[in-house]
Amino acid sequence: MKKPFILCSMIFFSLAYSQVGINNSSPNSSLDITARTPTGTANANVKDGIIVPRVDRARAQAMGNNTSPAVTESTLIYVNNVSTGTPTGSAANISAIGYYYFDSNALPAPGLWQPLRPSNFDMFATQLLIPPHNTWAADFSGHSVAGYDANSWWVISKSSSGGVAGTPARMTIVYEYQGTPLNIANTYPELTVGNNIGTPDVYTANLIGMANNGTAGRTRLTVSVVRAESFSAWGGTYLLNILLIKKL
Repeated sequence: MKKPFILCSMIFFSLAYSQVGINNSSPNSSLDITARTPTGTANANVKDGIIVPRVDRARAQAMGNNTSPAVTESTLIYVNNVSTGTPTGSAANISAIGYYYFDSNALPAPGLWQPLRPSNFDMFATQLLIPPHNTWAADFSGHSVAGYDANSWWVISKSSSGGVAGTPARMTIVYEYQGTPLNIANTYPELTVGNNIGTPDVYTANLIGMANNGTAGRTRLTVSVVRAESFSAWGGTYLLNILLIKKL
C-alpha cells in the first residue's frame, strides 16, 4: 500500500513544480498543449482546442461581486447566456455572449469582467473647461492665462465675438495637449458641451481643426463654441467633452 502512495505522491509533486505538456514530452511553458492533428483535413472527428468554463451572466456576476475570496486577476470564462443577471456590479460590461476576463483593478471593487473581443477602433476621452466670453473675462493668447487648463490640456488662446444679450455669441478656443502628441490619422472627434450651473440655454461646440503643429509638435484642437439663446448667464464654468474615435 505504501509503494503506490509514494509513487502517486512523486508524480503529483513533479507536476506541481515543473512544466506540464499535453501531447508532447518537452513542454515550453507552464502548460504546453500540442494539437493531436495540427494540419490538414484528415481526422476531422478529432477536436483540438481548449474549452474554458461556460457560465451565464448571473453566475459571472455572483462570482465577480464576491470578495471572500475575490476572483483572481485574469480569470477567463465564457458567458453563454445574458438573459440572466443584470449589467451591474462586476457584470457591468457583460452585454453579449462571449469570452470575458476578470480585471481586479477596475472599479467598482472588487473588479469587473472585461470583454475579450477584437476591436477595429480606439477611443480617447476627456473633459475640458470652456473659458467665459470676453464680456466676463478678457480674451487672451499664448497661454497667458492658465486658470482654464484641465486634464493635461492647456487653453492656448480664446477669442470672442457677439456679446449682446439675447443674440448669439461665439468663442474660438485653441486647446493644446501637453502629453505625447496623439496619432491623429483616421481620428474622428465628437464634441459635446455642458455646464455646472444648470443653465438651460442652447449652446453647441464644433471642431474647426486638429493638428500636431503646436508647441514642440503637440496636438492642438481649435474649437468653436456658440450660444444660441440668452447670453446673460454665460459667466459660469462650462465644460467641453471630447471623444476622439480612431479607426485602426
